[in-house]
Amino acid sequence: MSKQLFSTHKRQLIWISFGILSLLFSRLAGLFPAVVEHVYSRGIFVGIRFLWDYSLALLPFPLLYPAILLLLTVLFYRLKKKKKTKRSWQSKLLRHSLNVLALLSAAVGLFFWLWGFNYSRIPIEKQLGLEKIEAEEKALKQEIEWALGEMALMRAAIPFADSSALTARHLPRGLESGVRESLESLLSDLHYPTAGRVRGRKIFPKGWLIGLGASGIYIPFVGEGHFDAAVYPVQHPSVLAHEMSHGYGFTDEGVCNFLALLACERSADPMIRYSGLLMYFRYLLHDLFRMDTAYYRILMANLPPGVDADLEAIRENRKQYQSWFPDFSQKVYNRYLQSQGVKEGIKSYNRVVGLYASWKKKKNEQ
Repeated sequence: MSKQLFSTHKRQLIWISFGILSLLFSRLAGLFPAVVEHVYSRGIFVGIRFLWDYSLALLPFPLLYPAILLLLTVLFYRLKKKKKTKRSWQSKLLRHSLNVLALLSAAVGLFFWLWGFNYSRIPIEKQLGLEKIEAEEKALKQEIEWALGEMALMRAAIPFADSSALTARHLPRGLESGVRESLESLLSDLHYPTAGRVRGRKIFPKGWLIGLGASGIYIPFVGEGHFDAAVYPVQHPSVLAHEMSHGYGFTDEGVCNFLALLACERSADPMIRYSGLLMYFRYLLHDLFRMDTAYYRILMANLPPGVDADLEAIRENRKQYQSWFPDFSQKVYNRYLQSQGVKEGIKSYNRVVGLYASWKKKKNEQ
């Protein structure tokens, strides 16, 4: 019976085995971060990155579109495909169940081998020698004042910028390549491999990613970072840098925010630098609100006009694209991150504040 089952459903059983073994291997990999770092993250993944970026990723449109079309075509074909031989309902149920399991298993296995094993690599704090710094109210307020000063300088350097909100006309030409260049320069200085040329694609229709609870997303199955076309223009550089950081093998959301900030910071373009600082400033505000709500309200009432206009434009733009299932999507993504070893879950985004504080402390001590 088992031989007949394997013979009849050989392909499905192979994919199911592939998915199960990949999942088990991912759990085992978590016990050996050094092996994952050197064998996968700096070896196998670099090869995958190079081959992908200099083949299909050269196409002038997001690979997500043909990938969705291909998936729908295959599913439609499978549903419409007619069998000449008659089958019992038990046989049909078994076949459909195995098909679904095979599809899910293939997705799980490919996810890990194309990118997901990076969850088990050596944490960036350990590789860069960054100590953990707990947020303190006094230091946080000082950092906010510093960030406001830096934003004022950067904003003043943006051509044609005034006290009104920045728009798409303030974005530099070749934004994707400019952000990639800064990020690759940063990673190279930090002794991380930068093989390939990760793409950051704007995707339409507007609002569908935001509807799912995200501004951007990196999809391992197409090897590209994406950001919603509905994202407000001043956020484009920092969101691009964040999603491209995922593409270079970093999984933690706070780490990708940290790398995005550093990458934007070293750009020669003031708009890109300002975008990174504004992203960072919003996380600082989040922490300040928790620590001292009264001070937060005073600060928000006395922001520089230009910064205030940008924050208000982001808020008003966001209101146009409501999340479809905000609580559900947040809970699902939180559980997903925790299942991959990210204990903080979605709160890991705010780790950028502590990471940047540790980074600045290390730089000052050198």
